[in-house]
Amino acid sequence: MAVTGKRSGTVPDALQRLPVATLGIIALNVAATVLTYRDPLFYRDCYVPSYGLIARALRPGSLITSTFLHDGYVHLALNMLFLYVFGSAVERAMGRLEYVLFYLGACFASSLVHVGIVLGTLPPEFEVRPMVGASGAVAGVMGIYAVRFHHRMLRFAGVEIPAILLVMGWLMLQVGLGVLGLYRDDV
Repeated sequence: MAVTGKRSGTVPDALQRLPVATLGIIALNVAATVLTYRDPLFYRDCYVPSYGLIARALRPGSLITSTFLHDGYVHLALNMLFLYVFGSAVERAMGRLEYVLFYLGACFASSLVHVGIVLGTLPPEFEVRPMVGASGAVAGVMGIYAVRFHHRMLRFAGVEIPAILLVMGWLMLQVGLGVLGLYRDDV
């Protein structure tokens, strides 16, 4: 449906299509990681599974703040790249407010799933590792993208690739990084 009185391709049209919420979420992730990465209290706002859900009930926000902090700049860059690529289309489809609310819900839900996996399946030494990163929230966004836009082709390095292959590639990368994370001794 055409809007009368407006020309297509104008600056206001371009601003309307700008993924403001996605860019805002990316900016928050970058700022939180950069500002806290070198701080000796880096993990103070992270959720640690061994603290338990009941003990942390007074600070449920840590389940969300943990998702805005990253364990290094490569971790941050990968999450934010995929969030931008897939989140922009999801934001346009859902609307900005719904997208932000969904993203925050995905942060919370993925944190709870992480805690359940750690407490239910891993040895006790993993219960004291702080959880950080937006991978679970990005997975939620990519899940919506995969369902709604699975047929799309994305141009990557000059080659058109089915979007669903990138989603599957990201998923395999996350599983691989998760397995490698089990063998880290530095946390």
